[in-house]
Amino acid sequence: MEIKLFEELIKKEISAVIIKIFDDVPRLPIDVRQGERVGDAISKFIESKFVEYTQKTFLLQRITSISNRENKKSMGRSNIL
Repeated sequence: MEIKLFEELIKKEISAVIIKIFDDVPRLPIDVRQGERVGDAISKFIESKFVEYTQKTFLLQRITSISNRENKKSMGRSNIL
């Protein structure tokens, strides 16, 4: 697959996931703890929903799977200086 087309597919899936989050949850259930900034609470909520929803999309699921495999491989290598 051409890289430009692949990039466009990824951008479309990411956009669709973000739109779906806000369509499904029109009022953000933000619980701000003492000492926590509202922006932090919003970021945590959106990040957790993004992870949840991307596991349901084919392309982003495949990318995450490949990325996790690569991370496991690199963690198995010793970094001797």
